[in-house]
Amino acid sequence: MNITTIIKQQGLFIGLGVLNPLISFLLIPVHIKYFSPSEYGLLYLLYMIGSLSVILASCNLTASVKTFYFDLDEIAASDYTDKMVKYMAITGAIYMVLVSLLGPFLIEALFDPAKIEYSYLIPLSICAFLIRNLVHAYQVYLRNARKNKLLSQLTILNSGLFLVLQLLLIIYLRIGIESVFYAMILSNSAGLVLILVKEGRSMRSSTGDIPTAKSIRYGLSLLPLFLMEWLIIRGDRFFVQDRFDLALLGQYALAMNIALLLSFVTSSYLNAARPELYQSFKEIQRGAYRDFFSLYILFLGIIVIASAGIYSLTILLPYLSAEEKYLAITTILPLAILVIVIRSHTRMIYEYYDCFKQTAPLIYFTGINFTCFLLMIYWIPTELGLRGILYSLLVSNFLCFGVALGYTFLQNKGTINLHLKD
Repeated sequence: MNITTIIKQQGLFIGLGVLNPLISFLLIPVHIKYFSPSEYGLLYLLYMIGSLSVILASCNLTASVKTFYFDLDEIAASDYTDKMVKYMAITGAIYMVLVSLLGPFLIEALFDPAKIEYSYLIPLSICAFLIRNLVHAYQVYLRNARKNKLLSQLTILNSGLFLVLQLLLIIYLRIGIESVFYAMILSNSAGLVLILVKEGRSMRSSTGDIPTAKSIRYGLSLLPLFLMEWLIIRGDRFFVQDRFDLALLGQYALAMNIALLLSFVTSSYLNAARPELYQSFKEIQRGAYRDFFSLYILFLGIIVIASAGIYSLTILLPYLSAEEKYLAITTILPLAILVIVIRSHTRMIYEYYDCFKQTAPLIYFTGINFTCFLLMIYWIPTELGLRGILYSLLVSNFLCFGVALGYTFLQNKGTINLHLKD
């Protein structure tokens, strides 16, 4: 398998995977024009709460959909995805009830009331993320099943509506940060309708063995891993708002959101190439590395090109906003991008364990990352400002990647065959 073949096969899926994050990226100029740094900080604090709610409310079943699909035939995989989405919808509804009952007490306990208090924005953001997660599960199924036409229709509809609705709500109707969540709910609801109309007949009962119980156990077994990853990927915003004001949180969020475009690009590549990547892992166990090497070279090239392109976008900032807090991100953006580069390489290693459903090594490595981050965040002085937060992320992610990679070489005499037992 050469690089040209990989690009031809995966180009569509990488493009579709990047489209929705790209729309979010293109909306940044609108956000920083119409939202103050404090409002922007609050927006991404709500993003933090919504993303955590997805992990807790769905029992992490999306990870199971991604992994168990390859064990099923086409009809069984369709029925399996439908069943998992129904479970996630039910657990999501239960979670929303709990939020309405316990939310005010939890928000008061975790956050400074002067910065954030319980309001309709919190259940609104959670609802938006839960609906988006249902669509994401179907996107995983369509991508793995290579249903290119429907996946394209769903992604374009979802992303297009998300863009148009935000422009309408923010620019013309002058609605505040809640407009982002209204747009998310409406665009993803339209996506669900499209799936039900187009895929309804194929989402039929299967006589095959559907690994429902296995999927729930697998999702729950990965819950500690995903919670630790959430703290490292999203939870940094909690420490920023705890140490600084919402305006500085807005500056930090802008830098990380620009850097996260790289994460979306690499994740899109890994999602698109997953069938070939999993096959290359099986070849590695037989001592053949050529396919994996080709996939990695393309992965590395994508990282280099995307990183340079993302940083070059900072030259546009003075034309988009005169806010000093926004313009100051150029001093921290290189560190943010470097964090994402290291994290993306770690994600490549984690894909191996996902392939063979080995959860223990993932939890061990992420536990190292998690522990180091917590120690660093309290050890680094606040005088370093936002750089201190990024230094903590940089050290913890580099340590996690180094331990994971070094351990695999030691265990396998210098190969990349990570054959660890749970």
